[in-house]
Amino acid sequence: MGIIKALRYFLVIFMFSGYTAAAAQEIPLPLLESDRKSCKASCTQTFSGKECTQLCDCTISAFRQKVDFDHYLQLIAEISQNKLSKANITLMDNIALQCMSNVEKPTVLAVSQPSKQ
Repeated sequence: MGIIKALRYFLVIFMFSGYTAAAAQEIPLPLLESDRKSCKASCTQTFSGKECTQLCDCTISAFRQKVDFDHYLQLIAEISQNKLSKANITLMDNIALQCMSNVEKPTVLAVSQPSKQ
């Protein structure tokens, strides 16, 4: 499974992890925390715990910044019907790409060669 498809899958699991009605525009924090736990549980089947923490934290942060509660509910409805709009597919793919690029990658230390004089 490709990285983007895998992360999109995690986002779908993340979106289905819970639902509570609220009148506020922001996604309720308890719902986001429930989503974070579900994201991590699904993610660890493919990635390390540290990577999952980074991916799921990034995903939660992105949804808080880019999606209000009404849009969140719309996404849940579309996902439940397996009919994501092109705009929402693009949104989820952009979040997936953003979060994948933020995952800490192992660094390789370059060993410098002594200069010849």
